[in-house]
Amino acid sequence: MKQLYVSRAMVAVAAFVAAVVWAQGDVPVSTAGKDTPASDTVRAAGAGKSDGVDAKDVPPAWVVSSTGTVARAEAGDAGAMEEIASGYFGLASSSNTESTDDERMAMIQEAAKWMQRRAKVIVKTPEVQARAEKGDEAAMMDLASSFLSLAAARTMEARGEERRAMFQKAMGWLRRRTEKAVTSDDADAIEKVANEITSTLSSTELNLNEEEQGALGREIDRLTRRCNKIMADREGDVESVRKRAEAGDPAAQRALGFRYSHGVDVGKDPKKGLKWTRKAAEQGDARAMLDLANAYVDGEGVAKDDAKAIALYRKAAKVFLELAKKDEKLDLRLLRHAGEKLLYEESLSVPDVGMIFLGIAAKCGDAEAMRIYGAEFVFGHYEKKDINKGLLWLQKAVLHGDESASAWIWLSHQSESDRLLLELHDKADAGDKEAAARFGECMKLLTGDRPLGRIESSALAGHVPSQAQLGLAYMLGRSVGQDKAKAVEWLRKAVDQGEIRAMLWLGTAYEHGQGVAKDDWRAFDLWRRSHELGWDPATEKLHSLSDEYRKEAEKGNASAQFFMGVVHEYGYAGKPDAAKAVEWYRKSAEQGHSGAMFNLGTCYLEGTGVKKNIAEATKWFKRAASLGHERSAKILEKLQKEAM
Repeated sequence: MKQLYVSRAMVAVAAFVAAVVWAQGDVPVSTAGKDTPASDTVRAAGAGKSDGVDAKDVPPAWVVSSTGTVARAEAGDAGAMEEIASGYFGLASSSNTESTDDERMAMIQEAAKWMQRRAKVIVKTPEVQARAEKGDEAAMMDLASSFLSLAAARTMEARGEERRAMFQKAMGWLRRRTEKAVTSDDADAIEKVANEITSTLSSTELNLNEEEQGALGREIDRLTRRCNKIMADREGDVESVRKRAEAGDPAAQRALGFRYSHGVDVGKDPKKGLKWTRKAAEQGDARAMLDLANAYVDGEGVAKDDAKAIALYRKAAKVFLELAKKDEKLDLRLLRHAGEKLLYEESLSVPDVGMIFLGIAAKCGDAEAMRIYGAEFVFGHYEKKDINKGLLWLQKAVLHGDESASAWIWLSHQSESDRLLLELHDKADAGDKEAAARFGECMKLLTGDRPLGRIESSALAGHVPSQAQLGLAYMLGRSVGQDKAKAVEWLRKAVDQGEIRAMLWLGTAYEHGQGVAKDDWRAFDLWRRSHELGWDPATEKLHSLSDEYRKEAEKGNASAQFFMGVVHEYGYAGKPDAAKAVEWYRKSAEQGHSGAMFNLGTCYLEGTGVKKNIAEATKWFKRAASLGHERSAKILEKLQKEAM
C-alpha cells in the first residue's frame, strides 16, 4: 500500500503557490478586518475595458486586490504580495472565468511574479530567519519555499549557478525541517511534511530538473520509511507480531503483511505480504481489506485488478461504517487515503465509496478529511453541490488545525460572489433598475479603497457568508465604524438564509443586548440551531456556559435558571433530562422570565418532563403573553380557537 497519497485537489490549489500553502496554510479568507484578494468580478461585470485595460488582457493588480493592498505590496509588505498572487490565481482558476488557456497562463505567470517578489522579501527578513534558526517549522518551510521560488526564477542556462545556489539553500532548510519530523513519533506530522514536498514536486511552475526532483524525492522516501516504521511498531515488534499471526490473529496477520509489503524490519517481499494480508481480509479485518484492495490497484505482489479492488473497497466501507457507529477507534489516516484514492485515482473513480471513507474520517475528527470532504461538496466535483454543507466541513477543518482549508473557503467565497455579481449584471442588462443600482454600488465598493470594500460588495450582492462577516465587523468595529444596529441587520439577513456562524454571533448579540433588546430565549434558540447544524463553536458556547450559569442559577438568577432548563432539555451538559428541565423552567418562570414561562407552557402542552396539562400550559402562556412574549400569544390564540 502506498502510505503517502496526495489528492489532485490539493495539488491543483498548491500548483504554483505550493511553497506558501505548505509553509503557512495562510491563503487569505474573507474575514472582518482583513483586506482580501478579489477575483474576476470586474471582468465578470462585462465592462470590456476598465481604465483603458482590455478585460481580456491580464488585469492590473488593482483588479485582484484593493488599492490599499497594492500600495502595501509596493511598499514591501510580503503578506500583501501573497494576497495579490492569490487573487491572480483565483482569476485563473475560477470556474466563472471565460478565458483561454493562454490567458489563464498569463494570470498564473503574474501570480508567480508576485510570489517571487514576496520570496525576495522573506529571505531578507531577519525575523523569519531568527524563527527558523530557533526551530520554528513554519519559518523553515517559508524560507525553503522562498528559496525554491527564487531558484525557479533563474533559468538553467543563463543563470544556472544562481539557480543551483538558491536550490541548495532551499534544500538546507528543507532537510532541517524533515530532520525534525523524522525524529518525532507523530506519523500524521511526518505525512504532512511529505505531502507538502510532494505538492512542490507537482508544481510545473518550479520547473525542477531531474537532479532537483531526485533531491526532493529522497526527502520524501526518508519520511515515508519513518512513517511506515511508526505505523508498523504500533502492533508490536516483528517477532511478537509473527507469533500472533501464525496463531490466527487477523490484526497481527495484517500487520505482518504490512511489514513484508514495505520492508519494515524484514526483507521486502510483496508476495509474502499479500499472503498474510489476504488471510486477515478473509477473516473480516477491514484494514486488511483496504490493504489488499490497494495492492490490486497498484499491482504490488499481484496482478492489477481494479474490479477486485473496488469490490473490496465497498466491502470494507460497510464494515468501517458499522465500526464507526460503535465508536470503535479507527485509523483515520487509512480511511482518508482510501477516500482520496477512490476519488482521484483515474483507473478507479468510485466517488460514492470514496465519500463514505472521507465522511467517516471527517466525522471522527480527521482535519484533512474534513477539508477534502468539504471541498467536494462546495465545488460539486463528485457529489451533488451543497455549498453550506461544504463550507461547514471546511470551517471545521480550519478549527481542527488544517489551515490550508482556508484556501478552499476563499475560493468558494470568490466563486459564489462572482456568480451573484454576474446575476446582478445580467438583470441590469435586462432593464432591472433596482439590480442596476445595486450592481453599480457593488462595483463602486469593489474597486474603491474601503478596508472592507470586497466584503461589503459581496454582502450587497447577496453572498451570505460575507453578510455574516460584515455583521460581525460592524458589531466589533473592525475596519468600519462600530454600528450595532447595522450589525444586527446584516447578521439577521445571514441567519434567515441558514448561516451557522451568524446564528452564533446574533445569539451573542441577544445575550448581551447589543443592537437588540436583551433576550435570553432568542440567544439560546440561535445557539441551539447553530449547534444542531453542526457548528462546533456554538456547541462549545453552550457547554462553556453550563458551569457558570449553574452557579448563578443556584443563587436564584432567573436568566441562569432558564438557561439550565435549556441545558437539560437538549442535553448540552450530558444526556437530555426533561424532568430537570421542567424544574429549572419553573424556578425561572416563577421569577417572571417570559422565555421560561413559554418553555414551561410548552412542556405541559406536549407532556415533556411533566404530565400533559392543557390548563396549566394555558396559564403559563397567558403570563408570558402579558409580558409581551409573541410566540406565547400566538400559541394562546391557537389554543383558544381550538377550545371554541
